[in-house]
Amino acid sequence: MTGKMISRVTILLAAIALTALPLFATTTTLVDGNHGVRYASSVSGTVSDVTGTTIKLLNGLVTVDASTAVISAEENRTALTIAAITVGTVIDVSGNPGVGNIIAARIRVHGPKSDGKLSGTITAASAGTITVNGAVITLNAATIYEPYRRMIISAANFTVGTAVSVEVVLVQGNLVATEASLGGGDDD
Repeated sequence: MTGKMISRVTILLAAIALTALPLFATTTTLVDGNHGVRYASSVSGTVSDVTGTTIKLLNGLVTVDASTAVISAEENRTALTIAAITVGTVIDVSGNPGVGNIIAARIRVHGPKSDGKLSGTITAASAGTITVNGAVITLNAATIYEPYRRMIISAANFTVGTAVSVEVVLVQGNLVATEASLGGGDDD
């Protein structure tokens, strides 16, 4: 073989090796002796949508595939299912990069966060929404209803004329209740 032919073969082999490298690099994890396994990708934020095992964070800008993730509560590491992750929940995701998403290996659930709190009287109510201080607030399956005078309450208790206090999160331009209580304050 001539020198030119050897150079061309060497360049060709190098090109093949570099092309194949990303196929193996996307699932690589690094081991950190002090903190266990460390993953190539991570994100923390507020959940804006959950469809099946696909989670959207940060107003839908980040997509997470949770189909193989180990999900746990952040405070006590209790094992959870995907059902514990709802709109308004704050989560930490660790995993590896996928195609346009993060393939989650571990998800820690912090619980609902609050962007603000509204207290006042309900001026309008319909299926799944109430209006307080002129703001329309969505009540959904993730809303936590605080007991009122030792009674368990639900969305059915939130009617026109009722004084309430509602913690809300902003999700894609809409207010969604994370916690709601009757009486207009936390002391009732």
